[in-house]
Amino acid sequence: TLEQKNEKTKNQLVETNTEISKYKDVEDAIAKTNGKISSLSEANKTKILWSNIVIELSNTTPVKVQIKTMSLNDGKRVSLTGIAASRTDIAKFKDNMESSEYFKNVTFTSSSLDQTSGSFTFNLSCELEKTE
Repeated sequence: TLEQKNEKTKNQLVETNTEISKYKDVEDAIAKTNGKISSLSEANKTKILWSNIVIELSNTTPVKVQIKTMSLNDGKRVSLTGIAASRTDIAKFKDNMESSEYFKNVTFTSSSLDQTSGSFTFNLSCELEKTE
């Protein structure tokens, strides 16, 4: 009878280990799914609604300033190049951007006078504060 009980216990142990391995597979699948959900959630947090950024940029740009290029660097750093009638217009544009809730750390990088047109080319950079 002891041998029978021992054999029965061994069989139960094998069955239990089989069940545990099934649960381990389920736990692994859950962990993988949770990782995917976390990645999607993080991506959703960092999305940028460019339509709102462009509208705000349009609202902050003075009449005598024209934006030529805009590029995104390092996820939230924006570089702008443009043309302005005067350095005063460039300064006004920078001030407008600084007062916007969409931009922060606005930095005037450079400007130069185009002798043929009499206008100034300039470079600005900033960080996106509000991305929705």
